[in-house]
Amino acid sequence: MLRIGILGIGQMGAPIAAALLKAGFPLSVCDIDRGRMDALAQAGATSREDPGELAAGSDVVITLLTYPKVVEEALLRAGGVLDRLKKDAILI
Repeated sequence: MLRIGILGIGQMGAPIAAALLKAGFPLSVCDIDRGRMDALAQAGATSREDPGELAAGSDVVITLLTYPKVVEEALLRAGGVLDRLKKDAILI
């Protein structure tokens, strides 16, 4: 089964994460709001400390970030998503 990572678990990301957990997918989450991550961890998700760590452990990475600068930082910085994304992984 594909390991899915969700980067950004706000208004759209949290319900998507809950649905993926309910469907039985192994799920990792990363967000600046620790409380959101803790709530999903109690439901079975794995919390990841940074976007690069999330990417390294995922077959599919879904980004649900709001601002272009935040997306750029998470994806393009050294050690970020694109640096650590596995060769055959899917980025959404």
